[in-house]
Amino acid sequence: MKVLSTRRRQAFTLIELLVVIAIIAILIALLVPAVQKVREAANMTTCRNNLKQIGLAFQTHHDAYKAFPSGGRYWWDDRRTFNAGNPCLYDQQTWGWGYQILPFIEQRQIYVLPSNNDDQVAAALIPTYFCPGVRSPMAIAG
Repeated sequence: MKVLSTRRRQAFTLIELLVVIAIIAILIALLVPAVQKVREAANMTTCRNNLKQIGLAFQTHHDAYKAFPSGGRYWWDDRRTFNAGNPCLYDQQTWGWGYQILPFIEQRQIYVLPSNNDDQVAAALIPTYFCPGVRSPMAIAG
């Protein structure tokens, strides 16, 4: 007469463990590209939104002053133009449109910094001007 063993198994075998690890690795390998595609889609949406905000800022500038922002007066001028302690408007401002639309993209606190802070204004990181899929905002040392 045969005696059947009723002993319970205590652990996984090495092969079972390796199979489980391989299945998990395959699932992760399939998931990573999907996550990257979702991240890139989010970056593109942010970039489109930034461009839309810049376009709306141009339109709002036009509504406020009946003219679009200028390109600035001189490309070599590194100082903003002020009149009675306030930044000059588009027609007399030496800095270009990127500075002139700051109040319309919710960056007024940078726009109104005093004239002795031109380097601080130039080094300000304005996230609206950067596309996250391309690179992060970075200050340019003067």
